[in-house]
Amino acid sequence: MHSIQRTALRSMALALAAVLAALALTLAPACPACAADRAEVDLSERPGAGELQGAIDRAGSVPTRIALAPGDCELAGTLVIPSGADVELVGSAGGGGRGPGSRLARGDGFAGVMVLVERGARLTLGRGAAEGALEVNSRGESVPAGEPTLLVLGEATVDHAVIQGARGVSGSCQAAVTVRGAGALLTMNGGLITDNRRLADPTRAQYGAGNVAVTDGARFVMNGGEVSRGRGSAVSARAYGEAGGISLVDGASFEMNGGSVVDNEGFAGGVMAQSWVYGSDIKRWLSAGVAERMSTESRVTAAINGGLIAGNRAAFGGGGLMVWGNAVATMSGGSVERNVAPSGGGVCAVNLYTHGDDYHREVPGEGLASGLSIEEYSRYQPGAFSMRGGAVRDNVAHRTGGGVNVVSNGVELEGGEVSGNRAGSQGGGVYVASPSYTARLRDAAVYDNRATAGREGGTGVGGGVWTCPTGRVTLHVTRGAAICGNSADSAGDDFAHTSYGGVGAQVMSLADRVLGGGAVSYHWDDAGARFDPADPGEPVVLRGRPGDVITDRGLRSVVAEQGAELARAQARLRVFGNSSPRGGGIGTNGGVEFGEPGEVGLSVTKEWAYRGTGEPVPADRQPDSVEAVVTVSFGGRPYLVERVTLRKSEGWSRSLTGLPSRGPDGSEPEVGVREVGPDGGLTVSAAPDPADPRSLRLVNEVEPPVDVTASKRWVGGEALGPRPTVWLRLYRALPNAAPEPVPGAGVAELADGVVTATWRGLARADASGRPYSFTVREVGPDGSDFVPAGYEKSEEGLTVTNSYTPPEEPPAPPEEPPAPPEEPPAAPPAPPEEPPAAPPAPPSEMPATGDAALLCVAGATLGLAAVAFWGAARARRARR
Repeated sequence: MHSIQRTALRSMALALAAVLAALALTLAPACPACAADRAEVDLSERPGAGELQGAIDRAGSVPTRIALAPGDCELAGTLVIPSGADVELVGSAGGGGRGPGSRLARGDGFAGVMVLVERGARLTLGRGAAEGALEVNSRGESVPAGEPTLLVLGEATVDHAVIQGARGVSGSCQAAVTVRGAGALLTMNGGLITDNRRLADPTRAQYGAGNVAVTDGARFVMNGGEVSRGRGSAVSARAYGEAGGISLVDGASFEMNGGSVVDNEGFAGGVMAQSWVYGSDIKRWLSAGVAERMSTESRVTAAINGGLIAGNRAAFGGGGLMVWGNAVATMSGGSVERNVAPSGGGVCAVNLYTHGDDYHREVPGEGLASGLSIEEYSRYQPGAFSMRGGAVRDNVAHRTGGGVNVVSNGVELEGGEVSGNRAGSQGGGVYVASPSYTARLRDAAVYDNRATAGREGGTGVGGGVWTCPTGRVTLHVTRGAAICGNSADSAGDDFAHTSYGGVGAQVMSLADRVLGGGAVSYHWDDAGARFDPADPGEPVVLRGRPGDVITDRGLRSVVAEQGAELARAQARLRVFGNSSPRGGGIGTNGGVEFGEPGEVGLSVTKEWAYRGTGEPVPADRQPDSVEAVVTVSFGGRPYLVERVTLRKSEGWSRSLTGLPSRGPDGSEPEVGVREVGPDGGLTVSAAPDPADPRSLRLVNEVEPPVDVTASKRWVGGEALGPRPTVWLRLYRALPNAAPEPVPGAGVAELADGVVTATWRGLARADASGRPYSFTVREVGPDGSDFVPAGYEKSEEGLTVTNSYTPPEEPPAPPEEPPAPPEEPPAAPPAPPEEPPAAPPAPPSEMPATGDAALLCVAGATLGLAAVAFWGAARARRARR
């Protein structure tokens, strides 16, 4: 018995322990500070740097969390996180959760690296258990230092800390936080790296950054936090390679998924991806057969997937992002906004082969001087920027490229938004700097951009696209663009060219269809003769042939039907709301190519066949032409993109050319053709020919012809002899429509004895299949209204009835007129002088026959009264 009790008690104790353990786990703080996989070291009562370094050294390879004491911990030498260590430093609030938190501060007279994370070591700057802040402050205003605050050769993670205050860092490829070497990694999930500045001497401090520098194959992953208020050695075009925020150099990579890079300034503003490989180096690599490997190893990459790059300022280019030399940047999300630069307020991409001067002329760069072709040089020094998402908006360039400035052949824009940017001279949204370069845009809608007129001449031109003397524009239909709905103060709402009196005409190639397949025509829109919708003039055709040129003129795009709406629905790249004196949306001194080569055609054939038999309808029973609409479906909705006319004289065949071969998703567009009925509604849909999918057939199944017989009826007048000849005309009517004479059905003549007329082989219904109802009318030989003399007519359906109306005979005159009276009639008797004194006595005898009616009325009245009296009496007895 006792054994059973003990067993039960043990079971209850174990169950209670399990419950308490589960409760403890539930109530435990869910934060890194309470991670069970770290040893805990509390230095809150031991604030010295020696104590801290000792705790780190004693931890060895055991993951350890060290809580720092509140207040300053001054470093007189480098704090080292040795190889193999895994250390998390957290601050303490002090004073019951109040106070300044914990701060690692540079000691007076110490100019070396403050914190070093050796290769193979890990450092996390985390959040304290009491929400204590952790700050790493270089105290640069008091203690200028030429070395980084944090040097990462291993791995470092910033979760909740502030790194600030560096002044005077001067080494090439260095910043307050420097990440160096293959395998080195900085991950930022929160916190701030802010207010760090390079040595203010651009002759000594170059190719670095104020806040973060990543170099020699190292990586920086930014998921959150803020990099802000950094400054390069100068906000000057002479401060070569100096970024205010983040510098990526020589094989470095940057991945931005969140967080913000704001309010930084330098040669470049927010982020600079740079790797300058000289042409002589490329030649040497080519000779040694190692060009691909060397170029890959030194290439810098940046991927902007999210986050914000805003409010930065560049003295040279790339207020938000600069891509320089052997560097490739991609953007699939996030926003680059409100940045400022002379060129490329948002983004500037440069490959150094050539560039433009202050007068927008192309001048040789390092690449051209090397003797390499632009293709060879660009392969190893791409200066590439690829945009597939995100937004470049509300940036400002004092000169060119408010949103994106293109000085390379590696810029591809095919997704996202370029909007609200401004340029002081050319290319509000996008600008291509020199003839050697071409920007490639796909799946684009360019609209609501404006070319603004300024004080200087030649402004306010090219609201959508402007080309300067050597500019080239090629617009394909496949994955191309819709450039429409823009405005220009002076000329060329959608396109304009300026020759500056030097280069002259430029060949331009513009597809006859916009993105999605909508038909478009182009019309002159010049300064002295602006486009007038009421009188647009003949369309201008520019397909890239030798004579298809434009010189100092503007164009306006007119897109058919729902073509512009379809294009904007399909567009993945939207360029809108930008402005500049020349090229509100896009300006180019080089090439701009929209879309890619490749287009397809379809043929449409119209046929009529009798329902049931399939026999063709004879040509004389077909109309001369029919209207049809062309639609392209997208997202489950058909968009009307063109109207066409199919004519009998052209064999009922029409070719649709220049259609896109594929859409943005790679699939072939769904093109439909539907006939327009007489009332404007859509009727028959075209179906692909099984033998040729690119051949569409519009087939109207027509009811077989019908013979219609009308009847003639005569009523009366048989004795008059032969009936007069009459004529009948046949009419037809659609439902709820007025009758009309049947085309081709002549007036039928009905002589005496003929009482029917038949019209043979008539159409039962219209081309849309709506049935006709037939009626007949009596007419004259010329078709006018007619009624035979002596008859009346009635017309009901297919029967006309004529009824004889005999003439009325006048009364016969008397044989002899009556004789006049011999004497005039006597005068009437005079009335009595006085009325009788009393009414006459009633008659003493029964009234004469003339009074019988009065007697009948009186008798009937007495009878009815008796019946009523008898009925009332019975009712009273019944109630008793």
